[in-house]
Amino acid sequence: MSILGQFTGLPGMGDAVVSSENTFLWGPNTWYLTKGIVLSSAAVDAGSSPTTDLRPGLVLGKVTSSGEYVNYSATATDGSQVAEGVLFGSVRMVSNLSGSVSDMLGVMVVAGPVKGGSLNGIDQLSRGQMFGRFIFDDDLAGNRFGWRDVVAKTADYVVTAADRDTLFTTQGAAGTVNFTLPTIAKGLKYRFFSEAAGAMTVTAAAADTLVVFNNAIGNAIAFSTANEIIGGAIEVIANANATKWLVFVSLGAETQTPTITA
Repeated sequence: MSILGQFTGLPGMGDAVVSSENTFLWGPNTWYLTKGIVLSSAAVDAGSSPTTDLRPGLVLGKVTSSGEYVNYSATATDGSQVAEGVLFGSVRMVSNLSGSVSDMLGVMVVAGPVKGGSLNGIDQLSRGQMFGRFIFDDDLAGNRFGWRDVVAKTADYVVTAADRDTLFTTQGAAGTVNFTLPTIAKGLKYRFFSEAAGAMTVTAAAADTLVVFNNAIGNAIAFSTANEIIGGAIEVIANANATKWLVFVSLGAETQTPTITA
């Protein structure tokens, strides 16, 4: 079914909005929440033909710089690697007026019961990101990934509050990688995993704010001793009143010894 005009009640010709039955929802039709969104002209549906025809149930992510939505991609680096919701109805991204791919209005389901097998573009990572807001009909314990994303860094990086619940690795790094933590705030949690032979350091933005084993005023912690680096992991969580980082260290081997800078 096609409806001419992006907005009901406005006179004149407009782009066609194509709708089709939503088969990815289950339960009473009052159990889900939606919001209006702008779909970026870059949005595609890899399983559709043409790919510019977005199907209901397409998993969406938000591009941080523009606030517009595109298809979720686990390998993206623009923000759309985080699953924000699911497209409610089909949308054709090619304008009937210009014949070109354009930004379009759409409706996104942001919470509710969904059929996991009927979602388009979903993977295990996006299931974990959506878990809690969405109830999957095929829910298994494995849906709870625990981390919002896994991100590799090969150079020094200043961690932000927006990176919360991210597991950082040093995959591909040729030398030392230093992660500088953001200002402490309740609810922030990060993990850092040394995946390369170069040293990995986690440094607090404010002095004396790392609480590590037998040290309540640490400034930095590192895996830097040769042959005692790969496999080491550091997890930091803001404490109860956001004054310290609680540091948990995991060793890849019994011989590993992290270095703490006070």
